[in-house]
Amino acid sequence: MKLEKPASVFMLFLLVFWLIIQLGLGVAIGAAYILERPINLMDHLYVMILLQLIGLLLPLFLWLIITKDSFNRNMPNRPLGITNAVLLVIMSLLIVPAVMLISAISSLFVTNDVAVLLQSLNTQPWWLMMLVFAVTPGVVEELVFRGYIQSNTRGSIAKIAILNGFLFAIMHLNPHQFVYTFVLGIIFAYMVYYTKSIWAGIIPHFLINGINVTLSHWAMGAVNNGYEYAEYEPTLAQQLYEIFAPTNPDFAQRAYEWAYNVNIDLLLIGVLGIFAVFTTAGFAGVFVAFVSHNRKKSKVLEVSQNEAVQPEPDEPPKRFKMDWWLVGVVAIYLFVVIMPFFIPN
Repeated sequence: MKLEKPASVFMLFLLVFWLIIQLGLGVAIGAAYILERPINLMDHLYVMILLQLIGLLLPLFLWLIITKDSFNRNMPNRPLGITNAVLLVIMSLLIVPAVMLISAISSLFVTNDVAVLLQSLNTQPWWLMMLVFAVTPGVVEELVFRGYIQSNTRGSIAKIAILNGFLFAIMHLNPHQFVYTFVLGIIFAYMVYYTKSIWAGIIPHFLINGINVTLSHWAMGAVNNGYEYAEYEPTLAQQLYEIFAPTNPDFAQRAYEWAYNVNIDLLLIGVLGIFAVFTTAGFAGVFVAFVSHNRKKSKVLEVSQNEAVQPEPDEPPKRFKMDWWLVGVVAIYLFVVIMPFFIPN
């Protein structure tokens, strides 16, 4: 089946399929509650892995069957190489502070649902959380977005990357995640484009998610261990005072007053911002080396990996056509995101 906008049509199919799965899960949880056999997904993290496989990977294979297409044709499968693997690891580490900064700024406007979820799972084993939030999405989401969708988007690499990042952000259905998933989607798209390897998306995706999970798990573990026997959790101001009071009471009092009046969220953003400036600059430098290496390695030209046939010189340019499939995707996203604000608690 030949479609004019295969990526947009598939994205609409994928989004509707994913919402149906979510609706079905909600109905099942509601029915279990009515039958007085409540289901807590937090106690069954393997179900969350299954949901990702059914909600994202299954529709991809169904779509390939419907369109009579092949999996291999839509997956960049060039060998990655050791040099690229090392550069990808370095870039993944360097981009984390910028991602954390964007997340912290977004938290000023909308609830960080991911942080809340990770905090609620702090008693779960680290390896299981890595499997759920790093390994599975790192593979499944890359096969879908940097695999099929990117392979079926026509145009320049800039257009491909921006559209890919936009669709990747939409699929998360979470306002807090929108900006940083948009940015990461663009970065992953460029990485896969230059290497022609789906592993160039899987590796950084896994590492960035894994670092976030590890930091959250470590931080919550430290908090729980520190205050396991405490009757209350001291504030930052109280902690600073207790640290310096035995040796310098005057300084301890000033530290207490400063910490009491400071906005912790803004302080965190400031610290992350300073750190992110340097690490992002480092990322840019490594990315330039990464691009240069791959251009020399494969002599890639800066054209789409699915470049359309170029028109003859005397052929008039094609008129702009509205991508109504993409309009439908955006409309569904806005409905899902805005709808909870109109539902009474």
